[in-house]
Amino acid sequence: MKQAWRFFKRLGDLTTFSECLSDAWAIAKQGNETDYSHYTVTEIFNQLDNHDFMFNTILEIVSEKGNGFKKDIAIKALKYNRLSEKQAWCVAYEFKNVA
Repeated sequence: MKQAWRFFKRLGDLTTFSECLSDAWAIAKQGNETDYSHYTVTEIFNQLDNHDFMFNTILEIVSEKGNGFKKDIAIKALKYNRLSEKQAWCVAYEFKNVA
């Protein structure tokens, strides 16, 4: 429910809350079994830069499994819902390493 609300706040008028909720449920059903290895760093960066539906998922994984300053970037991005281009690249590379 929390993730659905984040999606809805970020996307605003582009979608409905019920669509955000169904997306959040789909991600939750996948759980830890999700294989992210098929994503390239550029695709991950684009998800972060455009605040697409995987934005919070990527940041949560890096904030849990990441190391050093990249973990700190992810934690602050989740808190403030902001990410610069350089920070997005750092998080994208770290996500590729830990996911």
